[in-house]
Amino acid sequence: MIRFRTRLDDRQGSALVLLVVAMLGILSMMALAIDLGMLRTAHGEAQRAADAAALAGASAFTEMDGDAAAIAAQARAVDFATRNTLQGQTFAADEVAVDVVKEKRTVRVKVRKPAVATWFARMFGVSSAPVSARAAAHATRAPSTRCVKPFVPPDLWAETDDDHNKNGEWDPWEVWEYEPDVGDFYNGGGPGATSNRPETGYGSDFRGADRDRGRKVLLNVSALPGFANLWAMPNMKWGGDDIGGSALRQNISGCNPAPIKLGTPYKLQSGVKAGPVFQGINDLVLRDPTARWDDARGEVVGSSFADWMASPRLIRIPLYDPADTESKKNSVEFVKFAWVFLEPVNGPADPIVGRFVEIVRVLQLVE
Repeated sequence: MIRFRTRLDDRQGSALVLLVVAMLGILSMMALAIDLGMLRTAHGEAQRAADAAALAGASAFTEMDGDAAAIAAQARAVDFATRNTLQGQTFAADEVAVDVVKEKRTVRVKVRKPAVATWFARMFGVSSAPVSARAAAHATRAPSTRCVKPFVPPDLWAETDDDHNKNGEWDPWEVWEYEPDVGDFYNGGGPGATSNRPETGYGSDFRGADRDRGRKVLLNVSALPGFANLWAMPNMKWGGDDIGGSALRQNISGCNPAPIKLGTPYKLQSGVKAGPVFQGINDLVLRDPTARWDDARGEVVGSSFADWMASPRLIRIPLYDPADTESKKNSVEFVKFAWVFLEPVNGPADPIVGRFVEIVRVLQLVE
């Protein structure tokens, strides 16, 4: 009996040691799991900071282009990254790396905290761990948008014989006709472009490095024979083939909330609606009457709005492929949307002129 008890006591002691060892292992794994969870949360914070910074940087390409956009994109990305925190600590400027690819309107951002303190891993000699995240965003052409106006000018093409002053601009005294047989060609660019010729549409560098910023766009000129410069917007009240005058004015001076999509056929309108068109344009101009386009600065000056891009005179218009003059008879499909700034109009018979500002773009995270 004495020997039996001794062996039993030995076994109980061994079991206790094994239990202690197992508990230590379980507690160690739990401690590491807590640290891993903390680091995963920290990475999530870093990822949100990188995403926000990349999107903020790419937003510059929705307002401007070229070197000006690249400079603004760099500054915006750093600014937004350093506003964000990781475990309550803001990112320092030297913890943010920004790469701007202006040709692709893309901004890449990397944020990195070199030493995020651990809680329990320090028992194993790991007192901190680096946490980083990457993101990339670019400004791409909007596939759809709202508050589009009912004008329907064509996108710009390379005109060989009707551009008499060779300025690449459709002047009021010129009558352009898209004639591929005589050398005219169009390449609107964008993801779907297949032409091996240079991009000619608005927003390209075909006519210069300013990428058409400030170039005049004639809104009440149509390249489609037999049709006015209007198209039938969804939710617009119109009878037969004619747009009602009051509805037309409201769709110019206000916002038609229907989403307009690229590549979708929209019906063209025949007839001239000069009166309602003039009234709608004038309504917009009177909301910011002192604003004017400054060619030297490439932007609007004298606006009553702190941010001139909030002016009601900055409108969205659709643009179509000029080849539609041959292939389409009573409908049109849009290839892009553009921001234009409206010039004042003196009367219903005057041309309606807008200053091209930028292609309407949306932001997308690409990495």
